[in-house]
Amino acid sequence: MIVYSSITGNTKMIADAIKDVLDEDSCVYCGKPDGITTQEADVIFVGFWVFRGSCIEEIEKYLKTLENKKVFLFGTAGFGGSESYFETILANVKQYLSESNNVIGSFLCQGKMPSSVLERYQVMLEEQPGNKNAQNMISNYHSALLHPDMHDVEAVKVVVKGILNETLK
Repeated sequence: MIVYSSITGNTKMIADAIKDVLDEDSCVYCGKPDGITTQEADVIFVGFWVFRGSCIEEIEKYLKTLENKKVFLFGTAGFGGSESYFETILANVKQYLSESNNVIGSFLCQGKMPSSVLERYQVMLEEQPGNKNAQNMISNYHSALLHPDMHDVEAVKVVVKGILNETLK
C-alpha cells in the first residue's frame, strides 16, 4: 500500500517509482490517505512533501491512525543536499507514529518548489543586498528545479527492493 500527498508532483513521482517495484498483487492501494483502511496491508509506504521541517497535517493525521504496521517513509524537500536536514525531517515525522509500528526504511530527496518560493527569496535579497543566506536559498531553488530526477527515481527503487528483500525473508 502506498499512501502519499503531493502538490507539485514531486512526491507522486517517487510514489510511482515505488509502485513500479511492487508487484500488482502486493500494491492494494496507491493514492491519498482520504478514508482508506490499512488492515490488509503488510507494508505501508507513506509519502509526503516537507512543510516546515516535517510532513503536512494530512499525513500527520494518517500516521497517527497506524497501529502494528511496517512503515516506509518517503518524501521530497525543497532544500536538499544535507543528510542531517533529512534526518531531522524523518525524526520529526516519526513522532506521529505510535511505537507499535516498525519503521523499516526511509527515502528523502530534493524536489522542485513553486515559483512563489523563489519570489520570497528574491524579496529577501532585494531588502538585504548581499545577504548570503538569501543567495544560498536562491541557488538551492535553482538546483531543486532538476529534482526529483532519474537518479532519485532509481535510488528509491534500489532502497525499496532492498527493504522488500529484507522484509520478505
